[in-house]
Amino acid sequence: MEDAAPSHPHRSDADGPAVDPNVAALVASASRWMGKALAGWFDDDTETVGLLAPIAVEHLGKAVLWSRNPALLVPLSNNAEPSLQILASRPNIANPRLRTIGLGVLLDRLERTMGTSPLTDDEKKRLTDTRNGSVHVGAKVQSAHVLRDALRLCSVLLEDLGTDLGTFFGDQHDTAVGILDAQRTEVESRVLAKKACARKRIADLEALLGERAFAEAAALLEAEAKDALDSGILEAVIDHPCPICERTGRLGGFLDVEGDVDWDIERVGDAYESYPIGFWRLHFTPMAFGCNVCKLSIDRQDELTAAKLPAEAYEIESEDLDDDFDIDDYARSSEEPD
Repeated sequence: MEDAAPSHPHRSDADGPAVDPNVAALVASASRWMGKALAGWFDDDTETVGLLAPIAVEHLGKAVLWSRNPALLVPLSNNAEPSLQILASRPNIANPRLRTIGLGVLLDRLERTMGTSPLTDDEKKRLTDTRNGSVHVGAKVQSAHVLRDALRLCSVLLEDLGTDLGTFFGDQHDTAVGILDAQRTEVESRVLAKKACARKRIADLEALLGERAFAEAAALLEAEAKDALDSGILEAVIDHPCPICERTGRLGGFLDVEGDVDWDIERVGDAYESYPIGFWRLHFTPMAFGCNVCKLSIDRQDELTAAKLPAEAYEIESEDLDDDFDIDDYARSSEEPD
């Protein structure tokens, strides 16, 4: 059997033939399994992630091979004759007598057929070993690697099939793309998981209440934004838009108050006199963020950076602080020795 990539007789375009229903069934199945894997990821269910992400890859990979030639799914074994007959004569992925290749062979055959692979040999082995139950899928680090590898490969396979990522990932498109685009650090992965949970809360609440009631409920929660952060170590808290739901959230941190003087000019008779006006220069260093609507909670400065929220000290105005914040009292207490 040649490994060169032939034409795609079942591809669809604006004027072309419909997609092979077998390919469509495999893609739909892969989408369902990956959706469950992503749900397991933001629910911190590492075992679900490790079990289901490789299954999604297997089904999507089979869709790619099938789209070229269904016979590419035939195992190279002595008992594969019935499968060869099925795939060469009346290919039907739902045939109960059909036996196809496993994930390990699939990954190698995909690489030969497509001419490339986004995964290294070690990454392919990890994915295969996880699929076959040879490693402990409940390990958090292991499942995180498996999910990232699976998403990277799926993005390449979807491009080959001409399938839009948004169609495949559905409501979890932003989460999948975020994982694909983010640098692979522990902090960024943690923040991506928090953002995914916040998006899910918003989606679930809107689905439960309906558009109008959801808008009313969100407005009520937003009005109680002060409840979003409750930390004794935060010196000041200011309003800041939430990066997930775009409602008003709360940014908390440390406040440095420095006295400064400006000069104003006043006319006195025929002359002008200048006089000093004292004011406070406020420098705010964010340390945490909370949203009372989607419940996004960021409690570390490095997580603020990963979430693309302010993390470095910057100057604010006294109007940014809550109405009951007494700057004069705060400045005096800050100057008092411990």
